[in-house]
Amino acid sequence: VNARKAVDPDARALALLHRLTHAYTHKWESAASRVCWEIACLDGVTQHVREQLDTAVEETRGWLEEKAKLRRELFSQMDQAVTEQDTARVRELLGSINTTAADDRTKEEMAVAGRAAEYLAVNTARATQERIAAQGAAERAAAHAFSRVGKILNNLRRGKYEDLGSQIEALDRFAEIAGNRLTIHHIRQIKHWKQKYSDGPSDPVEPSNKGAATRQRGIPSSPVDKQVPLHRWINRDCPSCFADAGRECIERDGQGVWRRTPFPHDERLQPTAEERRARVTPSKQVTQETRTKQEATSNERPVRGRQRSKRKRMDRDTKPTPPAS
Repeated sequence: VNARKAVDPDARALALLHRLTHAYTHKWESAASRVCWEIACLDGVTQHVREQLDTAVEETRGWLEEKAKLRRELFSQMDQAVTEQDTARVRELLGSINTTAADDRTKEEMAVAGRAAEYLAVNTARATQERIAAQGAAERAAAHAFSRVGKILNNLRRGKYEDLGSQIEALDRFAEIAGNRLTIHHIRQIKHWKQKYSDGPSDPVEPSNKGAATRQRGIPSSPVDKQVPLHRWINRDCPSCFADAGRECIERDGQGVWRRTPFPHDERLQPTAEERRARVTPSKQVTQETRTKQEATSNERPVRGRQRSKRKRMDRDTKPTPPAS
């Protein structure tokens, strides 16, 4: 029974040789090193099998030595990268070491890997803080640029500028920084002033305000103001002073200060007044036609009455007189 359980040394040697080949093929350094140690402790094999084992062990040890040299270089390079604070290099080397040298690390190798991991953690936290700070700075810059865009547009609308070209250049610069903070109304105004700069001279022009002078002298507003109710024109943007919908128009008072006025500009009222006239005109035409028909009818009725009276008089005159008794 003991004889049957005993394993032939050559058979065991061939099994170890198969395991060594498998470890070498899959680049398992720790497994290959362990099999080499087991082969060195194996006794009782034939000369032919021993030669095969020696050849395989020699090749495997050469490969293990190359891997060990490469491993030492990787840890040395990573230690240097940590010292130089080369974050990208540390991250690259740590990934390679975790892939190729994750097992059987020495104390020195574990210490180097620990310093690299700690350095990356600290650097990542610092980078996160810097990114948050940069985002905050960008938000503040965008808010400042948005405010500057509003001020420049306000000055352009009020004619408070000397060189339109420089104002348009600053407007473009701040608008790019403001980004998506700009509303459709801002974008439309910027487009208007850029088109105005490309079309004509850059002299300051007072905002169009046809009724301002008369209103400053106390003269009543334009008749169009009385034709259009407030709830009609207040819902439109003013093309003259660029007042937003829902806000009153602005104009300069006698002291040169821009103030809001309850009287809208004619350009803001004109579209609403035209729509109102378009709705009123057909009904007036119908009323006029009806009135004409009524007058014609009233003129015909007296004529027919006079004709009947005339016929009655003629019949009475031609009626024979009865003889006297």
